[in-house]
Amino acid sequence: MEQEYELGNINEGILMLLWNTADQTLLVPTFLKCGLAKRVVAWLAQSTKLTEKSRQPLISIIHNIARHDDGADELNNHGVIDVIKQYQKTGVTVAGNSGGTSGQTSTLLNSPIDLVFDKSGYMYVVDYQNHRVQRFPPNSNIGTTVAGGPGRTNSFTDLEHPTAIDIDSNSNIYILDMHNYRIMKWTPNATSGTSVINSSLINYSHDLLLSPSSSNQVYTSNDNTDNIYLWTFGNSNPTLTLNQVNDTKNVLNKPMGMAFDPYGNLYVADSGNDRIVMYYANSTVGIVVAGGNSTTPVLDNPTDIAFDSNLNLYVVISNGDQVIKLTR
Repeated sequence: MEQEYELGNINEGILMLLWNTADQTLLVPTFLKCGLAKRVVAWLAQSTKLTEKSRQPLISIIHNIARHDDGADELNNHGVIDVIKQYQKTGVTVAGNSGGTSGQTSTLLNSPIDLVFDKSGYMYVVDYQNHRVQRFPPNSNIGTTVAGGPGRTNSFTDLEHPTAIDIDSNSNIYILDMHNYRIMKWTPNATSGTSVINSSLINYSHDLLLSPSSSNQVYTSNDNTDNIYLWTFGNSNPTLTLNQVNDTKNVLNKPMGMAFDPYGNLYVADSGNDRIVMYYANSTVGIVVAGGNSTTPVLDNPTDIAFDSNLNLYVVISNGDQVIKLTR
């Protein structure tokens, strides 16, 4: 029988698994970032068999976001995911304080809101209230500030309420610097960043994704203007605006999380319309691929999405306190 495990009453969660197809064991720890608890938690990997249904070679990600009136983001993840057959139920804090103490030192965080890994296994954490990005080496809880800091200004050395991050193959990091209305690029070991996009439309942006088909373009989702924007570096106006949908509800409403499939198609968690919308590569009109009246259970305020290597789609349901797997 397939067994489910609940993440429990945890705020701000990301769950990530790697599956070794050779010996059928979990390869790496499961990471959970806890903004209200001011820490990042890891579940230790176990050498445990999974059921046939569960054998996923790559990753599942949970990331459930709701917007505060002041622009801050709070993740409220009480999801259930049916991928794990067995795992250790005691988490280990890998970044921040295990007691929930916030701070600005190298071992403390204050409302971590997003994270990404580089190809060497370093973890980059967007430390929202500290206006910085912290980098943690593998197996270390001592972070190094690689972008921003306590200054909270619009200088190229600072950030103000960063909300999202992505990384390219050269380990350049791209940061959604929300309250400075810009996207910043930081090269490895740089002491200051470069503004690649500067626009008031960056304010209240939720997610950031580098374009898979270009080295100088990035997508952002804005749940205030109800649009997805494609930006070309150096331009102050979007290269492309996506909001049209071939459906009775023909526009996006509070788009949040985004993901690309291997074919370059863009998927959007259209949270205000309780559905997932897909834009084919080079298309400006989306189609509904999940939600609306076609999905059980109902996608009640989906806030983020991710694919596994078999292109099964995982959807974070904010109002339903769950994660739903939609099989391809």
